[in-house]
Amino acid sequence: MRLETPLESRRSEWQGFCQHKSLFFKHLYHFYSSLRKKADFLEWSAVSRAAVRRADGFMAKSEDRAAEGISPPALESQAAPAGAALPHLMRPPSAAAARRREAGEGGRSALPGVIRIAENRAAVQAVLGVLRRLAQGRAVNYPVVIYGPPGSGKSQLMQGAVAWWSQRTEEPAWCLSAAECGELLAEVGAGLLIVEDLQHLARRDAEALCQVLDQRRACGQGVILTSGRTVADLRHLPRRLTSRLSAGLVVPLWPAGPDSRRQIIAALAQRWQLPLTESQVRQLADEADGLRSAVGKLQRLRQHLSHQERSPRAGPLSPAELTALIAELNQEAQSARPSLWEQVLRQVSAVFGVSQQELLSSSRLSRILLPRQLAMYLLRQAGWSLPRLAQAFRRDHATVLHACRKVEQRLNTDASLLAALRQVQAGLR
Repeated sequence: MRLETPLESRRSEWQGFCQHKSLFFKHLYHFYSSLRKKADFLEWSAVSRAAVRRADGFMAKSEDRAAEGISPPALESQAAPAGAALPHLMRPPSAAAARRREAGEGGRSALPGVIRIAENRAAVQAVLGVLRRLAQGRAVNYPVVIYGPPGSGKSQLMQGAVAWWSQRTEEPAWCLSAAECGELLAEVGAGLLIVEDLQHLARRDAEALCQVLDQRRACGQGVILTSGRTVADLRHLPRRLTSRLSAGLVVPLWPAGPDSRRQIIAALAQRWQLPLTESQVRQLADEADGLRSAVGKLQRLRQHLSHQERSPRAGPLSPAELTALIAELNQEAQSARPSLWEQVLRQVSAVFGVSQQELLSSSRLSRILLPRQLAMYLLRQAGWSLPRLAQAFRRDHATVLHACRKVEQRLNTDASLLAALRQVQAGLR
């Protein structure tokens, strides 16, 4: 009777162990697939997104281990002394694992040029999830709608998505503006499709977009769309289109707050090799009207320092001189800042899709009346007196008082009005 050598015994034990693991991974795969199907048409909560993300990363490793067998030459080449434990990793990475790493599965990769902050984390995860699935040839049967006020970073996010797609696939990326996409939608083929600024989509082009959404849903290709307003506030679009958008993954994108502005300014300063201290970063970020203003001041500072380096007679700026230069840039931005009245009218007009002339008119249409009342409420909260508001809106003070009380009551029960108020406040500095 032939006795097994220690290496053969360990090999048979290891193969039996792998057979049991393969059966376990098969059941895990069915559970994972059902979880993904249930999550496809839901607007994920934070808990469900985390669960799917954990299953995604675990399944990537599970499929690799279940699909790969044990290579006897590899075992023999790494034979250990009798009684020694077998190494945990005894095979080279598979082609499937390489493709998954190339597509960015596992959450380690990010969108080029996009800095993750608390306000855009959900939107970045949603876009990355769609890009990874499409890059791996998996079906995406739902649209993704990213909405947020102007200056929240929607365009930057889409530029990062196009750059990510171009680096990892050879298929084209179609990035269209909703205001001009009517005739171009018919020419869109396979690949990534992005439609920006849905609030500017003409009603006559809505049917063409509906057909594209249906076609790409049937093919599992998916669409990424951006909007300056929520889907419910796109009242100029037909219900046939908004119902399809609402059935997808709708994710908000909020403007960067003070902490996030400091994080972005610090990251950009490091990328551009600008010698800024923590106090100088705070000085740039905190005294800006928003992220765009802070980044604009940082770019002007970069140009000034670049010109300073090219000058043969001027040396590098000292920390005190750099702080004085930042204060000068802040003073210039402060002098060009619009008044609170102009900011409120502009933000309310942008969020509700009405003109400033309509806000100041005598019209009592519901689509104009509510935005006007919200503008009165915001200015009243900022300390404006009733006579001053009445004179500005060409109303009597009783009308202004009634409008402020009505908005205050509706904010306790109307979630959409509360969301609109937050969007308007996010654009006020």
